[in-house]
Amino acid sequence: MIARFDRLGRRWPAGIVLVAGLALASCTLTDRKPPTAASPAGTGEEVRVFNVRDLLDASPPEARSSKLSELADAAKSVLAMAPASSPPQPRPLPNPEILRSNNTVDRASSSGEVHADERTGSLVVRSTAAGLERVQHLLAEYRAVSGRRQVLLQMQFISADDAALAALKRDVPAAFAGGDPGPGETTTVQLDPHAAAEFLRRANAAGGAKAIASPQLLVNEGQRGSILIGGEVPYVQGFNTVKDNAGNVAYEPTIQYAPFGLSLDVTATADGPGTQTSLQLESRMSKFAGMKEKSSGKTVAGEPLVVQEPQMARSEVKAAATVPVCHTLLVRGLRGSPEWMHAEAPDGGGRADAEAGDQRAILLLVKSGVITPDATN
Repeated sequence: MIARFDRLGRRWPAGIVLVAGLALASCTLTDRKPPTAASPAGTGEEVRVFNVRDLLDASPPEARSSKLSELADAAKSVLAMAPASSPPQPRPLPNPEILRSNNTVDRASSSGEVHADERTGSLVVRSTAAGLERVQHLLAEYRAVSGRRQVLLQMQFISADDAALAALKRDVPAAFAGGDPGPGETTTVQLDPHAAAEFLRRANAAGGAKAIASPQLLVNEGQRGSILIGGEVPYVQGFNTVKDNAGNVAYEPTIQYAPFGLSLDVTATADGPGTQTSLQLESRMSKFAGMKEKSSGKTVAGEPLVVQEPQMARSEVKAAATVPVCHTLLVRGLRGSPEWMHAEAPDGGGRADAEAGDQRAILLLVKSGVITPDATN
């Protein structure tokens, strides 16, 4: 499942939240806070992305589009049965994010909206907690025949300046066992529920630390899931030579997209009893600094055709670990600025400078739980 930005700038009220962790109520990743402008008090609505690619893959290729429409229509029907409103849901360290998905089909109901994303094989649903739970149960019924397990990943990205990082090292030394990662290195520490709660409490209290993203991701066991919180910059990578029936030559540009902001790719599997999960993850913080242009070596009417090369600065971490359910994996080594997710891309030429700007440590916390088809009933 991929949740990413499109280039239309659509905004959603509560950021990226993927399928409620109903089976994980006893092990919450973050301390709970009252609603803010990112989750307007009194609406009780949020956005979740439901990965349905496994259901589509079970259908013949020519029937997948209609299957997605069937799922979207079914979700619309159950939303129409949900209460129009519910009490506002508390949000953990809220952060206004943008959710963008390509090739969407909107289906509005009296108590929410459903967007079917054909490219990513997902349903983007905005509704109340009751409506979202009904959609969750609906999809569980579709999956009951397959009996496949899923892994719910609850994540927190925390930006910390040097002072906040020093305070956390002093107050929660167990979270920093093994020392600091060097350039290009990744360190991981596993925290039990008590240690994770204490770490988050201290982070909440630290003036120089803040949550910049709190996504949740539900993936089918063994499959890859991805999230991009930021944007994509289109650029001309090259030109293809084409000829018409008369032999006239033309050049068609090849367009690619360079992602910027915060991204995460993860694959998760569970052991037999579902008491621990094995994670392979990679996260990047990318800054778009500008676009370099050069001649492609081809011309039209004497004018050179120009290709582009995005100038990027990146920091990344890679980790593999087996973590008990409801424990938290703390991943360190990522650096960057929250502005990299939201700033407008600069115009004209530029230079990627990994040392430029207000870079901070980005701490990634990941907690997982295993959901079986009957666990959602």
